[in-house]
Amino acid sequence: ALYCAFAHDRMLLLPLVGAGLVVLWAYNFGPRISYRGHGETLQGLGVGVVLPLVGFVMQVGDLDGFHLLALVPCFVVAAASHILTALPDYPSDLAAGKRTYAVVRDQYLARRHFLELVVIAAAATPLVLDQVMWQLAMVAAVPGLIVLSTCIQLLGTADARDRNECRAFVIRGGAATNVLLLCWILALVGTTVWG
Repeated sequence: ALYCAFAHDRMLLLPLVGAGLVVLWAYNFGPRISYRGHGETLQGLGVGVVLPLVGFVMQVGDLDGFHLLALVPCFVVAAASHILTALPDYPSDLAAGKRTYAVVRDQYLARRHFLELVVIAAAATPLVLDQVMWQLAMVAAVPGLIVLSTCIQLLGTADARDRNECRAFVIRGGAATNVLLLCWILALVGTTVWG
């Protein structure tokens, strides 16, 4: 970031990387917000807001042309992913007093809220693809939603005590979020290339 900022006139990287470091510090070190029940919010900010902005500024140099509302569904997907990836750790998080989403609310609600958040992010696809008619933009959300639908049969049974079901839910849910992100990327590249 320092090299890009000074050698390539990307000075906006400095506060963005600083914001990323603050989020990283708050998550992992004092006050360890991830242990206090807000790890999903910090992951949403770090992965869903700061990193996309850093990537854009590194490539373009500033935020001209960046559609800021696109960060809303990115934040939601990143927060949902935190809920998802903490599910297998429920027993150890509970024993350690780590207030993850599943520990605070319960495993079933965490799984359900993960599914709901991904559906909300998919429904917000037109915010990511602001140059595309909303009907066409929604087509980009369909593959991720199809993969996500495979989680529904595991919704009531994928507690951490059933390692196989929990693993299956996490893998399918992770695949769904990655497919959704991949479709957003492909649609963005497609609209840029074929305009």
